[in-house]
Amino acid sequence: MTAFATIAASVQAEIEEVIAFGAFRLFPARRRLERDGVYVPLSSRAMDILIALLERAGDVIDKRELIARAWRNMVVDESNLRVHIAGLRRLLDDGDGGARYVTNVPGRGYCFVGQITRVRRALPGAPRQGAVTGGGVERVAERVAERVAERVAEKSAAEEDAARAPVVPILSGGSMPQRLARMVGRDEAVRDIAAALPAHRFMSIVGPGGIGKTTVAVAIAHGVASRCGAATYFIDLHAIDRGAQSDNDALRRALEAFAATLPATPTLIVLDNCEHVSCTAALFAERLVARSPAVHVLATSREALRAEGEQVYRLPPLASPPYDAPFTAAQAQAYPAVQLFLERAEANGHPIAMTDSDARQVADICRRLDGIPLAIELAAGRVGAFGIDGTAALLDTRFLLHWQGRRTAPSRHRTLGALLDWSHDLLSDVERAVFARLAAFDDAFALHTALDAIDEGERADVVDAIDGLVAKSLLAAKAMPDDTVRYRLPAVARVYAAEKRRTRHAAARAQPLAEVG
Repeated sequence: MTAFATIAASVQAEIEEVIAFGAFRLFPARRRLERDGVYVPLSSRAMDILIALLERAGDVIDKRELIARAWRNMVVDESNLRVHIAGLRRLLDDGDGGARYVTNVPGRGYCFVGQITRVRRALPGAPRQGAVTGGGVERVAERVAERVAERVAEKSAAEEDAARAPVVPILSGGSMPQRLARMVGRDEAVRDIAAALPAHRFMSIVGPGGIGKTTVAVAIAHGVASRCGAATYFIDLHAIDRGAQSDNDALRRALEAFAATLPATPTLIVLDNCEHVSCTAALFAERLVARSPAVHVLATSREALRAEGEQVYRLPPLASPPYDAPFTAAQAQAYPAVQLFLERAEANGHPIAMTDSDARQVADICRRLDGIPLAIELAAGRVGAFGIDGTAALLDTRFLLHWQGRRTAPSRHRTLGALLDWSHDLLSDVERAVFARLAAFDDAFALHTALDAIDEGERADVVDAIDGLVAKSLLAAKAMPDDTVRYRLPAVARVYAAEKRRTRHAAARAQPLAEVG
């Protein structure tokens, strides 16, 4: 190679491409993402997906192509891609303040729709071109060799860091989500938890998906910040890959690094969506509370973290009018579940001038949905299409699982099916089998009744599975006046289990045909 060619190659090596969008800057060669100049940790697969989308910004990229890019030489389900896309959107604040970056084109794939700018610039610390002078070909070659070695080392380190880094948000005091303008039926919970938190310092809000744990936690954090001036931090753990040990290891390191930067002043940290990384979250919370008396931790999870010092608050369902008591339309509206149903129906453009008869039907809908706010909101959104009676008639069908919620909601909260998928995927094989069998009970049942009806393995395994389902908020347990305990699978969970059974049987019937084909 001539001296001229060597210098040209050296100059080329000192240039990198930068892709800018919104507050973000992506450096593809270094696999580095920054927001306002601050490094944003991104998993290796999320980085692959983001680079692929930006390379062809404005084009729809097929799901299979993105999967092949992020999971090379692996066969994975599309749900893996959806999880990483959802995590990427959350990291980019996609949809926040009008910014829109990644959109889904149903049946085709995903497209990066944000405005981007591509620039080429000298690498940080790179010498100017004029610096390559006066040493002869030998000195130029020596410097190029040194630079190549440095870039190889930098790239390897960057790739290793990216592979280890979990999809976690930038941990900053200003990242607390906005509280809802109006909460329905949760004022008492907010008051009780806020009053107990100073003494206990580590509390977990526990309950089934869609019951409003995050809403309550965010309201408490805003109250603490306004009353006490304490720093508040919000860490959403949903995007961490539940099955990847590398992501859990990286999460531990990221949380420890975050903890090391905390000031010795009153601080409240909200750990949101802990159920799939409960061990990591529990260990972090224990150490954090033990390390500093100024730190308080408020976790949300579908099951208790079972950590030292943890105080569990089980968030109850929204109250509905009792089944066996007479009430008028005016009396029904005093119950939070009915209030929420009416408010969401009106927000969807279908206000209800409720009669006494309507009130009984609405109350029945709220009870059958077990007072779960998300389920009530989704049902209220169907009133315009089916009316109150028609909506009630559909509650026992699989259509209930596919009713769509807010487009901007987290993916696991957009349908009841997705909500239950998230919980069901966290179960053990025995818990899944027992969950499926319990769906046969239409009403509450005793433990011995379940044991007599379920022949899935040893009775001790069934007892452990029932205990696990209660802990994971998928099975309700109620103490009776005679000191016994009765169990009940929520109505939505029964519909979900029935749909799982139907699709499983359909797949089994289709299998011989697939083999023949």
